[in-house]
Amino acid sequence: MLTLEHMDAAIEKALKDLKLPSRAGAVIAAVVAREVVKELGQLEARLGQLERDALVWSGAWEPAKTYARNDLCQRGAALWLALVDVKAGDVPPGASASWRRLADSK
Repeated sequence: MLTLEHMDAAIEKALKDLKLPSRAGAVIAAVVAREVVKELGQLEARLGQLERDALVWSGAWEPAKTYARNDLCQRGAALWLALVDVKAGDVPPGASASWRRLADSK
């Protein structure tokens, strides 16, 4: 995993290799660090979105279970995807627009 210490060391080494005056090196290091932090922030936001959108297998459908958006379950011979959060006791897959059938083993 890339840490700030690794990044600082890599920038410092690159600046020494370039043999730039210390002031110029500091300016370049600051610009590079700012861009890296910006890019890492965007990557962290995208990763968070991907994690929220991940599909989660929940096994066989159970009426007493609460399902989150993107949970997968099996009911009968079909594989179902929860399109929204579904509270325990709500209608089963196939009986409302809260679910989408993804596959059928028939």
